[in-house]
Amino acid sequence: MKPRSFLILLCAWLVIPSCKTNHDQLVTPENLTCQDWKARWITSNGADDSSMPLFRKEFAIGKHLEKARIYISGLGYNELYLNGQKVGDQVLDPAQTNYDTYALYSTYDVTDQLKEGVNKIGVMLGDGWYNQDKAFGIDLSYGNPVLICQVELEYEVRRLGVRRLGVRRLGVRRLGVRRLEVRRLGVRRLGVRRLGVRRLEVIGSDTTWESAEGPVISANVYAGETYDARKEIQNWSVAGSSDGKWHQAVAAKSHPPALKAQMLPPIKRMKELEVKKFYPHGDGNYIFDFGQNFAGWVRIRVNEPEGTAIRMRMSEELYPDGSLDFTSTGVGATRFEQTDTYFCKGVGIEIWEPRFTYHGFRYVEVSGLSTGPDQEMLKGVVVYSSVDQAGTFRCSDPQINRLHELALWTLTSNIQGFPSDCPHREKCGWLGDAHAVAPMSMYNFDMEAFWVKYLYDIRSSAAREGITLHHKAKNSVFYEAYKKPGIPYMIAPGKRECGAASPDWGTALVQIPWYLYLYYGNSGILKEFYPDMKVWVDYIDSLSVQHIVNQGLGDWCPPGGIDSIDCPYELSSTAFHFLDLHLMEQIASKLGYSGDEVLFKERQLKVKQAFTSKFYDPEKKTFGSQTANALSLDFGLVPEGDESAISNAIAKDVKENYAGFHHTGIFGLPRIFDALARYGNDDAAFNILAGKGKKSFENMWKVYDATTLWEELPVDDVPDAGIMRSKFGSHNHPMQGGFDAWLYKGIAGISPVPEKSGFRSIRFEPLLANQLKWAEATFRSKYGLIKSSWKWQDDQFSWEIIIPPDCEGQVFLPLHEYSFLTVNGNKADVKGGKMLLLGSGGYKIEIKK
Repeated sequence: MKPRSFLILLCAWLVIPSCKTNHDQLVTPENLTCQDWKARWITSNGADDSSMPLFRKEFAIGKHLEKARIYISGLGYNELYLNGQKVGDQVLDPAQTNYDTYALYSTYDVTDQLKEGVNKIGVMLGDGWYNQDKAFGIDLSYGNPVLICQVELEYEVRRLGVRRLGVRRLGVRRLGVRRLEVRRLGVRRLGVRRLGVRRLEVIGSDTTWESAEGPVISANVYAGETYDARKEIQNWSVAGSSDGKWHQAVAAKSHPPALKAQMLPPIKRMKELEVKKFYPHGDGNYIFDFGQNFAGWVRIRVNEPEGTAIRMRMSEELYPDGSLDFTSTGVGATRFEQTDTYFCKGVGIEIWEPRFTYHGFRYVEVSGLSTGPDQEMLKGVVVYSSVDQAGTFRCSDPQINRLHELALWTLTSNIQGFPSDCPHREKCGWLGDAHAVAPMSMYNFDMEAFWVKYLYDIRSSAAREGITLHHKAKNSVFYEAYKKPGIPYMIAPGKRECGAASPDWGTALVQIPWYLYLYYGNSGILKEFYPDMKVWVDYIDSLSVQHIVNQGLGDWCPPGGIDSIDCPYELSSTAFHFLDLHLMEQIASKLGYSGDEVLFKERQLKVKQAFTSKFYDPEKKTFGSQTANALSLDFGLVPEGDESAISNAIAKDVKENYAGFHHTGIFGLPRIFDALARYGNDDAAFNILAGKGKKSFENMWKVYDATTLWEELPVDDVPDAGIMRSKFGSHNHPMQGGFDAWLYKGIAGISPVPEKSGFRSIRFEPLLANQLKWAEATFRSKYGLIKSSWKWQDDQFSWEIIIPPDCEGQVFLPLHEYSFLTVNGNKADVKGGKMLLLGSGGYKIEIKK
């Protein structure tokens, strides 16, 4: 070959990308696909009742290691070790998915944890959600724990160099390199990697890996974990160690068919709680009170003889005699008390916490101690997805602040990789709960990746088809029918589906993508899930009779429970169908689907006409209940001009029939405050939030000592009835927390404008400015920090606002009549006497009555 021809081929090789999988390049989490995996799924050959397995593999590291990564999916949960040290700080990893469709894998940069010479990788597995075969008395398992793990080692190969490329042998003059210059060859621009000066070595899990039984005897996400420290294998993941009965791993016959990168924030230990008090109860038992209901586990510190069994049982409530009351944690459904057991190895002080389970609780009973404990024996470990805080809120009313605190504790107790309904008795991702809580979650935390992952959970669940349960009315009338692919189930992810989604639950498939667009500007998710959303609204259309949707569960869990729902489920389901069609019209417009836009608009007009014809009383100006009126106002179903009358009807019902308090479930509660305050009934809205005595939020902590939101909020001052209701409902249920979004929107006055989503345009409009002395909130959008902080000083209203770069603020004044108005000390022009349009920056607005 002529030298110049060789140079042309060399340059072509450098600049033309290969279409084949190339393991000479280090893959990243974003592009690691199934065909990139050289590793294989493996499992243990132990019996079904064996302890949770350990896996390990020794490998050598040569000189000039540049970068090392580990890709791992250990199901149900895994802990990764290198040379005796745990890798990373995430727990309960990876997040749950529909394992019959795909599992998630995690990626670790372990460059600094490796050493030249022999190294050892170790993995502990737990059953997790993958092998959950105990709770509810039904087998929900996908199989025994399985592992796939791939180590990728990237070396710098210094010997190749420029000489190896043949530049000297080919002759600089004859190649014309003097005229082309080395820069023209792309050595600097293409980088050393493109010249092949990196070498990749891959070590994948296979049957050469060793396996043994570990000290985790059993671990169930509902029942708890048992750990025998006497079965620990010392230095099991340290190079050169050989203790224990090790055998070859076996190829897994059953495993997820695909893998996806875990892009949502991993679950971590987020806080630690101190014991508030403890006391002896029974023969050698002690009750510990953390003073706060939460999700996670306890860390124990003990000094006991070898073989001592320390048992820890958890509950949310106590019986009057001070013993644990497990009822609200669902023992009737799961058939298990939340229990962790630790067998001591007897070597002095031992510190232990579970790895592969988590609980919802406030109280812990400890038994098995030979000597009395102290208050430092237990620590509460709060565990949830490590989402960044996005918002802060507080105001001058302590009760509203307390409500906000309860809502946050309840939310963080239920975001362990998916949005659960409670952290103990069900731990299920109910779609109705999800759309009720999604906006408040987004105000408080950066939840974009979290909710995107959940949408894929809904989609992969919905892909299943066949004869299944359908919810006809409330949660008591059902029928069996075929469910075609694309229609979601009531629950995602997992095998516990509870039938095809009812119209008021499945609307999550439309609402959540819209919220991701509204709060984060994520238009890509609208396009990605547009076909799914379209299948859903067409399906609900097929269920409707003359545009009325006659199926649903209704406004779930108002005060008094589901038997006291006074909003007809036909009304709420039809209202949600209208909302779905309205959102689909907007989405179709944004995506440029003009034909669909017209069709959705026509369909929603027909639904609105049927809705008002069937449910609206034009003489009394009401749809019949607080929730019915609040939904109708929020969704735009009220006849034009009757908005204030509808709001007045809510205020009247609140005052005359419910002693100044609300009677709404999870659909009405997030909307009732805006339905009142926006139309002049701000006093009624404030009194619901801040009222005292009988029928008040205050009763939740004053009478019932609640520190999280209950499934049925104990807001009636009837302790005995409340205790009875506690027997059947969870005391940590975020679906009731949807109201918290309105604290940001309606009190502090920060909300996104749909026309410029992602808070590129911000509506500033505090609606309780006449009831509170001050309020302040911050929200960190993708464009930067947003702030609204206002206060009264005598008869002057001072308002500080921050608008991020490249954003605008639509500032609606809380006073319509005033003697003067200044912005940063200068007189301001107000459009229509109500609104200021401001660009990015910081502002101080002064208004005097």
